[in-house]
Amino acid sequence: MKIKCPICDVESFRVIYKSTLDGGGKERAKQFVYASGTKKIGQIVKCAKCGLMYVNPQEDDIEGLYGETEDELYELSKDGRKATFERDIKEIELTKKRGKLLDIGCSTGIFLEIAKEREWDVYGVELSKWGYEKAKKRISNVYNKTLDKIKFEDNSFDVVTMWDLIEHLTDPNKELKEINRILKNDGNLILTTPNINGFFSRLTKKNWWAMVRMHLFYFSPKTITKLLEKNGFNVIKIKSYSRTIILKYAIEWFKPYKGAYKLLSMITKSKIGDLKFKIDTGDTMVVYAKKK
Repeated sequence: MKIKCPICDVESFRVIYKSTLDGGGKERAKQFVYASGTKKIGQIVKCAKCGLMYVNPQEDDIEGLYGETEDELYELSKDGRKATFERDIKEIELTKKRGKLLDIGCSTGIFLEIAKEREWDVYGVELSKWGYEKAKKRISNVYNKTLDKIKFEDNSFDVVTMWDLIEHLTDPNKELKEINRILKNDGNLILTTPNINGFFSRLTKKNWWAMVRMHLFYFSPKTITKLLEKNGFNVIKIKSYSRTIILKYAIEWFKPYKGAYKLLSMITKSKIGDLKFKIDTGDTMVVYAKKK
């Protein structure tokens, strides 16, 4: 499906990378999600007006593909994610009193569980049936449907979060408009997304780790700001995002790169693989915004 730039609403673009898709057949859902390093990407273009990079045309039934996905590595690396999310919720609390919080694309509910422990009233949205079932064991208020179909009341949330989600959305304008509607007048939106202007993106280009089939949009600080402003938000700050990772699980990201993976996987057989550390490559940004 051909689309217009969601910021400029124009069809003027130049092709940056040609499509390398081969359909995928019965394995399409698996290819769609676990495509890192496989070179399976759609055609990536750059808007001639604002510079946003995005996949055009988009594949069919992307929401259906997400419903079929499973990500065991997400759960296996939960200790590192917990440490990351604990920092995130504490930073949110620096400027926001505990209240009603919605996490869109909540996966297995790790962030929501931490927020609940800190006395937030938490809700989650997750399209993956696998992720939804696991999240329900942690949090009761989780929905396995798109945000617009839930019909939350106007002005009902203090905070909405989207951790590594907005780049996956087929229509980010639609999602942001709905978020704006359900946020209170002083509500905050916090999101993370890969930064196409990051050092490793510029260095590795098409081989960048975030250049994968499931990512439909590639934002810079400039383009994510324009998109948010278009949909009724003021950007408060944008900064580089750090994560806590456990070495033996981080190595799994290199699985598509057979040579490197074979070498690095030797680490998992020693105690070194259990090391936990904080990392910030400058390739992911966290954006704090407020409803206008």
